[in-house]
Order: sequence, then C-alpha cells, then structure tokens
Amino acid sequence: MYGKKLCILALAATAFWTQAAAVGQTLDYSSLLGGRKEDGGRAHVTAHGGSVIVVSTPSSPDFPVTFPSPTGSVQISVTKIAPNGGGASDLEWSLLLGGSGTERVRGLDVDASGNIYVTGTTASSDFLTTDGTSGPGIFVLKLTAGGSVVYSTVLGEAGGDLENGGLAVDDSGNAFVTGSTSAATFPDTLGTAFGGGQSDAVVARLDPSGSIVYSRFLGGSGADGGRDVALDSAGNAYVFGRTGSADFPVAGALQAQLAGPIDAFVARLDANGGIAAATYL
Repeated sequence: MYGKKLCILALAATAFWTQAAAVGQTLDYSSLLGGRKEDGGRAHVTAHGGSVIVVSTPSSPDFPVTFPSPTGSVQISVTKIAPNGGGASDLEWSLLLGGSGTERVRGLDVDASGNIYVTGTTASSDFLTTDGTSGPGIFVLKLTAGGSVVYSTVLGEAGGDLENGGLAVDDSGNAFVTGSTSAATFPDTLGTAFGGGQSDAVVARLDPSGSIVYSRFLGGSGADGGRDVALDSAGNAYVFGRTGSADFPVAGALQAQLAGPIDAFVARLDANGGIAAATYL
C-alpha cells in the first residue's frame, strides 16, 4: 500500500471497494463494480500513485470494460480505478480474460514500475498466451500500468487445482509463483522429480520478459501444495504451503518430521531455486 490511505475489497455478489482516510473515520468513497448478474471480487492491490487494481470473476454480460473481450467463456477481469474516486469516470481501464474453460485467480501484485501481475489456474486450451503455451495449467500474466499485455504464459499441465497459489514480484520485475500440480509433466528445469503422491507444490521464477529462470517440484509421496510466496532482497523465495508427505525435503529444519496427517511447511529457495532451508511446521 502506498500513501496514507487504506483500500479494502470485500467479496460479495457484486464486487465493491471502499477507501477510507488514514485514521479510518472518514469515508473517501465507496462504489460497486459489476453488472446485472453475479460478479465476485477476488484480489486487490494499491499501485503507485494510489490507483487501485481489482481482479474479479464476473458473470455479467454488461460488466464494465474498456478493452474488447476475448472469445469464449470469460472468467477473469482486471480493472484499474483512479486514486480519488468510485464513479464511472474514475474507471481508468478494465479488461476481460479467459478461454472456453474455467479460470481462477490465485495471486496479484505490482512492481516498482507499476506493471501488474496476475496468476491463477486455467482449464482452457485456448487461454490467450504470447508464447504459444496452452492450458490446462498455471497462468502468469503481466500487464503495463496502462493495461497492455507484456506477456501471458501457462506453466502447463497443472493437473488439478488442489491448493490456493501465490505470487510475488521483486523490484526488477521477476515474478515468483507457487501452486500445486498432480501432473508429473509440469515443466521442471532443475531436475527435481514429482513426488508420486496426490500432488506436489511447484515454484517457478519468471524473468521480466516472462521466460522461466527456474521451475521445480517441491514435495514428497503425499499431498503437497504451495499457498503463498514472499521475497527478500537477495532473491531468496520463501514458500509457504501444506504437506502430507513424511518424506518432504527438509533442510536445517526447525521440525524435521511430519507431526500429523497434514502439516504446514516453510521453505527458503535460493536465487537459483535450490532448497536453502525447509521445515515442517
């Protein structure tokens, strides 16, 4: 969040956002975003300058858009709202994304230049990409501050959408994504192997152009899934998730063994994707 204002997005049949002054006692504005059917907000972030980026899953044919929508069943909207308003004139831009299958949003972030990053899962083989990849899989989308597509890619064959995923972007525009897959064919650049269970967590780092720096499995012989990821200034990625694997790859562990049917895990990956530390929790 930038500046001294708080932006809050609540989930409802129609997406809405509310902005209040820093002390929380004065309502700056409150507005609805949607059409005549069910439109639910999924994520929001405040960008540089105070604009609000909202990602939702609309089903209304009259959902407000400023760019043409793709063909097929639209599942995701990305909307940018001006810093000072909830009126129609404060809609900077809004676009729709999707294919003939189902898309779900899992993460949203902005970088230091105001570029917008969205990740989630797609079941569409015709999801719009810029590099020829196709679904089903985990998609990563980068937009400029003006709403133009920089890149759109699918990390293929995600198998099942078993866990919520996460996204974080560093100051240089590298995107770090985590999620889960039940497909052994998920693109792995480090020679890690699918654990053989119901699912593995996966972690990928993409450079500012959308090319894969590394992509790997992270799991054992049970059910594992990535929930979220955070970064430090050295390029390390801190991945949080859940695991049911007694053979999850721990290193320097605070808790070295699985304590229950399902435990949380925390793993620190170095800038090249190697496991620097990992523990059950």
